[in-house]
Amino acid sequence: MKEIKELFDRINELQQVIDLESDTANEGCIRSQQLIINAEQEKEIVQEQIDALALCLAFA
Repeated sequence: MKEIKELFDRINELQQVIDLESDTANEGCIRSQQLIINAEQEKEIVQEQIDALALCLAFA
């Protein structure tokens, strides 16, 4: 369960990056836009890991 909590914590960190960079990204800052893209991609990967762990726990 600790691993799932750490993954959720990582999703929260990535969401903070997205929230922090959104205004400047909307103003056209390429760096902020790229940070958001990268954070969204990593969030998807982390969510897939959470889903896989939850599925394993459900059938354990």
